[in-house]
Amino acid sequence: MSVLSTIEHILWTGTTVGAGATLTSAAVDLLHVDLVESLALRVSSVAGTANVRAEFQTSHNGAEWDEEDDNPDITASTLTDKAGNPEGWNYFSMPAILARYVRILIDEISAGALTDTLVEARLICREGLS
Repeated sequence: MSVLSTIEHILWTGTTVGAGATLTSAAVDLLHVDLVESLALRVSSVAGTANVRAEFQTSHNGAEWDEEDDNPDITASTLTDKAGNPEGWNYFSMPAILARYVRILIDEISAGALTDTLVEARLICREGLS
């Protein structure tokens, strides 16, 4: 009998990303992961409405990474994709990840070039237990 367990890999907790800057998460090892389900993401700013793009990179060895432009965006704009709740917790579907490692990139893209955008993110995965 196989049981699936939900695992939340914490990527950031209140980490600041400046205007036009990019955050890159640590590598997440997907060896025992059956499914990378979603990215849980919350961004906020005191100075304005936060807006970020979320992307990912994959690697078979954890050292050599593909280009994020070779993969589809997780979200091109949190403000556009989640206009009703742009600074709350939002969940974005993840495409199938076929490599052993993944890392998430968050680009600050707000119109006001915010310097105080706070990022909280978790990668939600299903891991199989036999």
